[in-house]
Amino acid sequence: MSWLMGFILLMLGFIAGLSFYHWTINKKNHQENQTRQRLTEQLDGIHKEYAAYQNDIDVHFYEMQRLLEPLKQCFAEIEQRMAFDTKALSQRTLINKPTLIAQTLITTDTESLHPPKDYAPKKTPNERGTLSENFGLKEDE
Repeated sequence: MSWLMGFILLMLGFIAGLSFYHWTINKKNHQENQTRQRLTEQLDGIHKEYAAYQNDIDVHFYEMQRLLEPLKQCFAEIEQRMAFDTKALSQRTLINKPTLIAQTLITTDTESLHPPKDYAPKKTPNERGTLSENFGLKEDE
């Protein structure tokens, strides 16, 4: 009888161990499944946000391209006009430049030219001014 009782206790212990193992594994699997499901939902949310962000960026650049197109055309027109005017004005300047130089040489009146005046304040009227050749030089004694 003790042999039968030992076998029954062994079987009960085995069944209790299996049920405990199954209960802890099942609970652990249930927690892992919940964690996996929560992470999957978070990942799906991040993917949706990323897709929306990419879409917003695409829309932004499309709108900027659409809005900047007239500005680009205006800049191209301004650049063409500047090139045309530069070419036209530079040709006129090259043509008229020798005559302008000759006119200034002919009309220059040398009598009206005066040396620069020294307007720096002086302590005495006999003091040398800042435009004097000897200004700031000390005489050797």
